[in-house]
Amino acid sequence: MRAGKIAAIAAVIAAGFCAPGASADPVKIRLDWSVIPGQFAPLIPTVPDYAPNVYRHYGKSYVVEPIKLKGGGATLQALAVGETDISTLSPQALVLGVVNAKLDMRVIGEQISTEVPGYLQTYFWVDKEKIKTIDDLKGKVIGVSALGSNVDSAAQMVLGRRGLVAQRDYQIVEIAFPAQFPSLKAGKIDAAVLVPPFNLRAEEDPSVKPVFSIGDAFGPVETLMWIGKADFIAQNRAAIVDMLEDNIRMRRWMSTRRRAWMR
Repeated sequence: MRAGKIAAIAAVIAAGFCAPGASADPVKIRLDWSVIPGQFAPLIPTVPDYAPNVYRHYGKSYVVEPIKLKGGGATLQALAVGETDISTLSPQALVLGVVNAKLDMRVIGEQISTEVPGYLQTYFWVDKEKIKTIDDLKGKVIGVSALGSNVDSAAQMVLGRRGLVAQRDYQIVEIAFPAQFPSLKAGKIDAAVLVPPFNLRAEEDPSVKPVFSIGDAFGPVETLMWIGKADFIAQNRAAIVDMLEDNIRMRRWMSTRRRAWMR
């Protein structure tokens, strides 16, 4: 009888593992990023350790693998060849992906907005003694994070309205966001694009000033968005919804913490 009970219990356990709806491994979502705090991907795996009530679904329905990329065309290429599942893309990259690469993509979330009331703007900064106006950038060197990125497009749009053409009337060079301000101060570039938190150093330096913003090029726009291929999103919809719910909770939590730090 004892052997029979053991066999019965074993059968129930086996059936539990095989039954529909039984727990499965969390979905791994490969998510790219280029700079924080504007992009949260590298923070996601760390938050549950000290704020478990913020990321309530992490490790249960999904986990995130952050992948560092320089942005621009690199993020679109990574998504196209299957190296990422969700990419942080600009509207320009979305258009290129749909029109040129023929990718079936979906926008699932916002990362950074431009020219929205109450939100921080991203500016190109210059030495105020050398550059007085945008027209003074003729013949100068402008730093961007990556060619084909939204900051690259913004610079070319703003200067293009003044008849200036990139690589003919001025030069554009790729410089990582953390190195933008040091490169400006060292005279290696004449205009640096400073996203948070790198703009804080410039705001404390009286020798530099902002000369134009990303919003001057695009107006109100979703500057960066989380975008994935339609088939991945359809197959993993529940896990992605859980991730987005946790991300909204994290943004509110970070905003509360920031206000507390500023007191």
